[in-house]
Amino acid sequence: MVTMKKHIPGLITLFIALELFACDAERLNPLDPQNPDYKLVYIEGSIKTKSLPQQPVAGVKIFWKGQNIFTQTDQNGNFRIDDLTKIDGTLLVEKEGYSKDSIFVTWGVQKNIRADFILNAIPVLSQYYLFTTVQNNYPDVQNISLTAQVNVNDLDDKIDSVFLRCISLNFSKRLTFNSALNQYTGTYTSEDLKVAALDVAIGQKFEIVTIDDSKRSFVVGNSNLMRIIKQEVIAREPLNKIAVSSKPTLKWFRFLPGFNFKYMVEINTDEFQHKLVWKKENISKDSIELVPDIILSPGEYFWVIWCIDDFGNRSKSKPASFVVE
Repeated sequence: MVTMKKHIPGLITLFIALELFACDAERLNPLDPQNPDYKLVYIEGSIKTKSLPQQPVAGVKIFWKGQNIFTQTDQNGNFRIDDLTKIDGTLLVEKEGYSKDSIFVTWGVQKNIRADFILNAIPVLSQYYLFTTVQNNYPDVQNISLTAQVNVNDLDDKIDSVFLRCISLNFSKRLTFNSALNQYTGTYTSEDLKVAALDVAIGQKFEIVTIDDSKRSFVVGNSNLMRIIKQEVIAREPLNKIAVSSKPTLKWFRFLPGFNFKYMVEINTDEFQHKLVWKKENISKDSIELVPDIILSPGEYFWVIWCIDDFGNRSKSKPASFVVE
């Protein structure tokens, strides 16, 4: 019994030393995040839309460039990349329909980095028509122009301007906004494109470029110019101010240009500032005559017939005049 009592203080001291050593050993463990020399770190963050009210963006691709590590945001727009080596590098984020974004991460003494992103939606091109117009006039004059009609929307920023651009022709012109149609439009001649003839534009790619209030530019769509319709539809009757009834039969010669198309017929008052009084679209290419479904008042008129192909390219006949008595 006496011997046991003599050894108790020594045992207590040993247990305390072992416990302290265990604590120090844990902190010295290179896999312990509390270890000052711990080498593995992590990046976390969230991604939301710029448009209000801001919403989390799921499925955003996250790329830690230095170690070629990929992940993506969850349904709440959050992400986390664990067990990274503490090396400075670039973090890239990308999702279809949004502008790409990135930051350069400098670790310093930090063991984790918070990286939150606000993604800017790319403007959406909802409609884009690119076509040529040939207007035939007496005696044998053809006026040819190129027209662009564009509908585009931006969820995040007000659109400052929209341009029609053809890199191969070194051409870029700002389109005009039509508030009534909520559309950007522009019509250009060979002089505007600074070419000898618009024929050189056939087959060329014309891009639509938007610039928002933050001065960011986006190529939102493109189209190739397909055709110039230089063949002319010829009006047959009535013409040369012949007297007709209030419901005349309009006739024209059969038109065989070698591609698919439809006709459009217009009747206008024949005065200094002529006024459109009747129009009929989507007339079969097999038609060669038409009776307007209106009764015309007495007066002088002229009518024209258009050929319009599947791409919107069009050619207008010379005007044919008549008089309703």
